[in-house]
Amino acid sequence: MAPAASPGAPQARLTLLRTRPVTVEGAGFRKLERVVLTLRSPRGDDLRTVRAGQDGTFKVRFSDGVDVRCMGFTVSASGRDGSHARFVRRQPLSCTRAA
Repeated sequence: MAPAASPGAPQARLTLLRTRPVTVEGAGFRKLERVVLTLRSPRGDDLRTVRAGQDGTFKVRFSDGVDVRCMGFTVSASGRDGSHARFVRRQPLSCTRAA
């Protein structure tokens, strides 16, 4: 079981860098922590595994074939040492489809 985060410890977080291909940046993870990321979209799931750097950061690019520009999607990250983060993107209003 991973130790609880101390009050001053950085919170793990994900930031979206691009939607095509989906690229996220992680920060606030533990030093050298192995992290499994899952991209969930209407087109299916895509998994990646990375190791955070000495500073607890990483960048991950999901497959080029997943075009989610007009879709909602979620990227979740789960670290082996207990860090967790999630990014949720709702479908953009500019992409609503006519019936």
